[in-house]
Amino acid sequence: KVSSIQSYEFQKFPMMFDNKDLKNDKNVDISYGGTFRSGRREKKLIDFYFGYDDLKVEVFGKVKNEDFNKDKILNLAPPLFTKAVNYDKILQKMNEAKYHIVIGDNHYPKIEMISQRVYESIKSNTITFIDESFDKNKRIFGSSKYLSDILYVKDREDVRNKIKQIEDNHLYDDIIKL
Repeated sequence: KVSSIQSYEFQKFPMMFDNKDLKNDKNVDISYGGTFRSGRREKKLIDFYFGYDDLKVEVFGKVKNEDFNKDKILNLAPPLFTKAVNYDKILQKMNEAKYHIVIGDNHYPKIEMISQRVYESIKSNTITFIDESFDKNKRIFGSSKYLSDILYVKDREDVRNKIKQIEDNHLYDDIIKL
């Protein structure tokens, strides 16, 4: 017999890491770090990380341009693909970017999973956009209408508009503090 069950929100463990050595000079506009998940992330990666000819976008990890169906990316500007980093360097790598967009596989909304990448991105002092379909119930930023209105995005154009809003109104530091 089980006498008790204790649940731990394991995905929050990145919040325990020290981020005092992170820098404020960013050299990438948008970044994604992760894997292709055997093609399960192809659509979301295309929707959110391709097609920015005016921004520097980096995809690091175990994802290559050759992984994508060429008919699906057509004339979209590709991101820069770079190698994976050791896990103990993930915060520093993510900190090189101003923005990160949290995407997931199609099953994430069904199980209402919030991945550790959300917490890594926040901890790395990167503005963290959330794909609306990843967190339909707005559990991540829903307690703040201000953050929720700005940080939930539905597609590439929405990301572009939100970045413009943040940049034009000099909101970057305020959002990072929140």
